[in-house]
Amino acid sequence: HEGLIWLMRAYVETKDYNSALSVAEFLRSQPLNDENTRNYYLVKAYLHQQRQEYPLALGILEETFGLMPKNEETARIHFAAAQMYDLLEKPKAANLHYEAVAKNRPSYDLSFFANMNALQNAALTDATISTEGGFKRMLNDRKNSDLRDRLYYSMGVIETRKKNYPKAIQFFQKSVQQ
Repeated sequence: HEGLIWLMRAYVETKDYNSALSVAEFLRSQPLNDENTRNYYLVKAYLHQQRQEYPLALGILEETFGLMPKNEETARIHFAAAQMYDLLEKPKAANLHYEAVAKNRPSYDLSFFANMNALQNAALTDATISTEGGFKRMLNDRKNSDLRDRLYYSMGVIETRKKNYPKAIQFFQKSVQQ
């Protein structure tokens, strides 16, 4: 079963999706142990993500999270799920997964980008949250000094979406100056 799961992954990587789906269909009828079940679901979700079938990929991932231990791989998968929810314009669902990143022992960079994206979604969905107020803590953290350009860029994107162009231009200029 493990070899078939790897074969399915190889088909996905070579963009032979029909063959990957054939292997997936065969594996679906097999009795898989817990590890193989988890890996099968992850590869199947990846297959659907590559085909840009995000709702299907997310449905599979939601079922898979219960089978996964708390580690950096799980944090990365939560981050990928959050990004797919962002693509589907579901920021509240995305933020649930951005928050789950922090609970799964992420690397510093992954944690940073999850926090930044969550703040961006919160600022876009809640008009009472000011762009500068939400990012102030991250801007003042000296560990983020090399990432300040990305923070200012993200703040500019938020202001652009709010149609506050003069403020957006200020943030984009600060981003370039960093």
